[in-house]
Amino acid sequence: MTATTTAALAADRTGALTPATLGERVRAEFIEMPGLTLTVPQAARLWSVTVLQSQSILSELAHGGFLIKDRTGAYRRRGCPRCS
Repeated sequence: MTATTTAALAADRTGALTPATLGERVRAEFIEMPGLTLTVPQAARLWSVTVLQSQSILSELAHGGFLIKDRTGAYRRRGCPRCS
């Protein structure tokens, strides 16, 4: 587990991931798993968040240029050589 992943797993006092740490965790997962492509519902299940939270974080990362949304509605890392 990388330092980024470890930091991303930090939780608030209730044990829930904060939006910032969730964003870091999602980013780390896409970096650590080249070729990872997820739909919003798949991402929600993987990170144990609501579909709304999943949509929000994936959209934010796409808007920031880290991810792209393909024509099927799935998200993948922009510029990933193994993701074409």
